Amino acid sequence: MKSEDWKKLGKKLAGKGLPLLGKILGGPAGAALGTAGALVASVLGEDKGDDPAALLQALESRPELIIELKKAEFSNSEALRRLALQQEQMYLEDVQSARKREVAMAEATGEKDSNLYVLAWTVVMGFFVMIAVMSFAGDAFKENPALMMLIGALSAGFGSVLNYFFGSSSGSKAKTAAMQNMQAR
Repeated sequence: MKSEDWKKLGKKLAGKGLPLLGKILGGPAGAALGTAGALVASVLGEDKGDDPAALLQALESRPELIIELKKAEFSNSEALRRLALQQEQMYLEDVQSARKREVAMAEATGEKDSNLYVLAWTVVMGFFVMIAVMSFAGDAFKENPALMMLIGALSAGFGSVLNYFFGSSSGSKAKTAAMQNMQAR
């Protein structure tokens, strides 16, 4: 069972007006949160909720079941919201552990981890170089699947670098500092 299959199923469901199921199943922990898959499977009449490809195929072969899925999502919205919250917490814990690792490395060695910065700058520069090349190369670039995969990977990496260095934790620090300044007055 591949995470790409869960993402396809999540996108399909979200596109059909099922935002909670789509977010849960299409998110990074879609396969781990089998409750939502079991809910979809029960509506679609499938035996297993752990096979996203089978669920997607059943959904495509019987599109009229979208209405039943909407009813199921509505009647189970509280449980699905808890799953979505759990998924968001898992993501935030992952980001937080990466930042804690950097702090621990700095405390242990007395220096920042230069590998992290070299990798980040490589991804950022690679992204902009590939955008420039793509701008001037035209259709020849688009016809090469390997280069398109590279720009996709660099785009995802660029987003990850921005989220790591300027993401919600950075905003949280600024917000906390502003609140402390207000309390001090």
